[in-house]
Amino acid sequence: MSHANFWRPRRPALGKNELRSFVEPPDEGDSVDEHLQFIRDPYMRRYAQADEPEVIVSHTNGEEDYPTWKDVAKADGAIQKLVHELNIAVGLRLRNPKRVSASDIYKIYSQLPGKRMSHVPTTLRHQVLKALGMVEKKDTQSMLRYFAVIADVKDSGFALWMAEWNAAISFAGRYVGSSSATEVEAAVNLWREMEQEASVQGNSVTFNILFDVASKAGNFTLAEMIYKEMEKRGLRYNRYHHVSLIHFFGLKMDADGIRAAYQDMVNAGEMIDVVVLNCVMSGFLRCGEEDAAERVYERMRKTYPDRPKGSAPTAPEETTEETTEESSTAAVPDKTEKSTFFTPFAAAPPTLSSKTSEQDKSYPSASRSLDMANFASQKVMTSVLLMLAKVSKGDHTLRAEYQLLVPTWPDLATYRILINHYAVRLGDLPSCTRYLSDMKQLHIPLQGAIFLALFKGFAVHGGGAGTLTDWTEQRLRSIWSALLKALDDEVEGLYISTWLVMWVLRAFDRCSTPEMVFKAYNSLTSRWDPSEADADFTISVLHRLLKSRQPRAMYRKDDAENGGSTGRRKSRRGSSGDTSVIRHLGGRSFG
Repeated sequence: MSHANFWRPRRPALGKNELRSFVEPPDEGDSVDEHLQFIRDPYMRRYAQADEPEVIVSHTNGEEDYPTWKDVAKADGAIQKLVHELNIAVGLRLRNPKRVSASDIYKIYSQLPGKRMSHVPTTLRHQVLKALGMVEKKDTQSMLRYFAVIADVKDSGFALWMAEWNAAISFAGRYVGSSSATEVEAAVNLWREMEQEASVQGNSVTFNILFDVASKAGNFTLAEMIYKEMEKRGLRYNRYHHVSLIHFFGLKMDADGIRAAYQDMVNAGEMIDVVVLNCVMSGFLRCGEEDAAERVYERMRKTYPDRPKGSAPTAPEETTEETTEESSTAAVPDKTEKSTFFTPFAAAPPTLSSKTSEQDKSYPSASRSLDMANFASQKVMTSVLLMLAKVSKGDHTLRAEYQLLVPTWPDLATYRILINHYAVRLGDLPSCTRYLSDMKQLHIPLQGAIFLALFKGFAVHGGGAGTLTDWTEQRLRSIWSALLKALDDEVEGLYISTWLVMWVLRAFDRCSTPEMVFKAYNSLTSRWDPSEADADFTISVLHRLLKSRQPRAMYRKDDAENGGSTGRRKSRRGSSGDTSVIRHLGGRSFG
């Protein structure tokens, strides 16, 4: 017995025998090991669950021989017809993505009954995934299509190739315009599933996708960890990683880091083309170093090849002088100016005259290179640049000769970056005018991205009559006329979208009258066949803009003395003298 005091009451000491007495003892001879063995072995309990079919996924060449085309020949006639139709559509898309869309392929595939992938032969299965992954711009619909087919492949017990895992990771992180923490988490989870569950080790492409998603989402710590893991595995840098590193330093607003990453890419022997220089220029603009970006642009302009002797000039001298004069005087607003800041000079690609057609056919102009700048040719161009860098590695003379073949002069993406920065961010109209003039000289046609940037500039920096701004209504009407002409001419790469409609309406709301806002809406909708959701969105934008211009109904003094009830009633219902903009323009159309 312990000595009792205030803090410790007197109680008996518990030994092992006393502790055993709390619970009655087990049967004689029982042990923990026997009970654990009884739990592990279901046969000792005299009932065992049926073994589930074990799916063994191997990565050898003969692992996916089922089904073959011979098995398809034994299937139902309707299934055979769908499989052959799918094979033809996939083949056409792989040869030319513009001939058959990814949605058409998915419609044919979704008509297969049961477990769809069990009816698709091995070679066609991988071709279907490749065709669905060939999208110029990843969005929600393309992502859902791809993951639906991926789920069918996994449910059927087939293995995914590394390229298909990489495509899935890319869809998970890049299907939105700007990546966030949600997309980063989805991409990392797919990477973990790829390596831990499927036992497929990521390659350099995998790490470049993860790095790009993490850096664009602003998770620079994770991006650095991904690069460290890549170095730890001994994966070699290639063109993709160097460009991603330049973009990474641009997002971190580290101009010196951009310079160091660019020099490292040059020292590594990679080919420098317009894509790399656009990335460098975009990074400098993001860092606020417009002078450095301007130097890069001027060097790019100097690499534009001169025309052969005897060929026609790039642009008429009169037009160039007029544009230059307008550019120099654009900073001074003039209410009586008659010349337009903008003319639809690039609403359509330039045509070749009969006298100069033979000379221009052999001339590597920017317009001819832009005609080939579609999604498929960009993929081929990237592969060619990787091959040239690999072949000329260590041979400086051969690398210099290959570099001469690579285009480094400005393209549409170059001017999209510049005009977006100077129009939307800085509101520098003279600089925008100069870049538009350069586009004319390089025969680069205006597309929707350029129009969208210009209308954004007017929506942000524009003003009505009497305001001291360069973004005047007259210049807005000039761009508006060029847009309508380009739409009527059906210029390639130009189409009406909800974003274009929204910024056009905002620009006219900022610079013009409500009547012009309504007229602009009617002009665009008459040339557009939107979906129900897009139509509702544009109508809501128009309604909100016009409603903000609606003047408040004033009530008389005697109404105010009575509590203002009459005035409030009139302001809701309107009166005979109501000057509501919506009522004047036809409020019934707004629902």
